[in-house]
Amino acid sequence: MTIDARVSRRAEDCLAEAPAVPGPVASADRPVLGGALEPITGEVLKRRSLEVSSTSFTTIISIILGVALALLAQNTFPRLSPLVSLQSACLLLLFVCTFHYFLSMSVVLRWAPSFMDCSSPFIITSLEIPPAYFLGQVSAWSGWIAVLFLFVAAGVSSTVKYSPICHFGGDRRAQKMLHATLLEITAALLTGAFLLGAIAVLARALPAA
Repeated sequence: MTIDARVSRRAEDCLAEAPAVPGPVASADRPVLGGALEPITGEVLKRRSLEVSSTSFTTIISIILGVALALLAQNTFPRLSPLVSLQSACLLLLFVCTFHYFLSMSVVLRWAPSFMDCSSPFIITSLEIPPAYFLGQVSAWSGWIAVLFLFVAAGVSSTVKYSPICHFGGDRRAQKMLHATLLEITAALLTGAFLLGAIAVLARALPAA
């Protein structure tokens, strides 16, 4: 085989190994402007809800609690005292408990969120912002936390209604355990709201006595 033949054969092999360059796409195969990438079905809707709902809830809660934490730090250090330190520590613990509750419920329970479900994170977590402005004031701070506990108790008790047996694969024992835990949390919140409300009333009445 001559040198020219070898070069020609090598060139043919290279052309055969090279990837094919795609040609122009036919108009029938092009995606339609505004067309659906994935047509909606029952399974697609369920999968999208599972993917989006929990992430959206935790994202919104994280943003609002971040604002509340920034305001808490801003109002704590300029007027630091034993009372302010105690109130700030209680609020910080409350932030952690709120995030833990919503994160846990988004893992345990999943349903198509309603308007009320979407508004509950805004209502509850937004109520945790004003106490940062009442640091050092026993009556105002305790009264606001009491109101917050009442709203949280209503939200926790409503979770019992929206956690039927289908969420637990037919395991009624698991459902009863969750419902018992939620009812205990509700009772603790109502007790705390009553005690804090009494402290707020006493703190407001005693100086005037």
